[in-house]
Amino acid sequence: MSETTQENQSGQPRDLSNVHVLVIEDKMDSYSIIVRLLERAGVSVHNHNWKANGLDIVNFVENHIEHEIDLILLDLGLPNEDGYAILTRLRQIPHFAQTPIVAVTGHVDVEEMRRAQIAGFSGFLGKPLDKQRFPGQIQRILAGEAVWENV
Repeated sequence: MSETTQENQSGQPRDLSNVHVLVIEDKMDSYSIIVRLLERAGVSVHNHNWKANGLDIVNFVENHIEHEIDLILLDLGLPNEDGYAILTRLRQIPHFAQTPIVAVTGHVDVEEMRRAQIAGFSGFLGKPLDKQRFPGQIQRILAGEAVWENV
């Protein structure tokens, strides 16, 4: 299986260029790294959206969704509202009740990972993200597998 595809339920490769990912990250350098890693995984660059705070996120998802969002990568350490508060707000929007929302954070201890799991995140990826493992992690998440990795 190539780095830019994943197998769907029929065992055929899935084209990730049509996957839409919302990246919620307040630091531009971290956002840029995530975008480059998503591109390595095969997600087209035009399918990324960057939001840095709760108001931007809620406004975007309530008023500007033109397509299905397949995955949300949510930083936990955001200004004004942390990722936990934003997760709660997103889960209250019926459109996002089942969307995979993965915590992406530099707080990589087991306690934080447990807190994220209890809060209802779909997975946990510790920063710094591993460029070798990230494409596979995204493929697994999009295939419906829970990915809980803090290293």
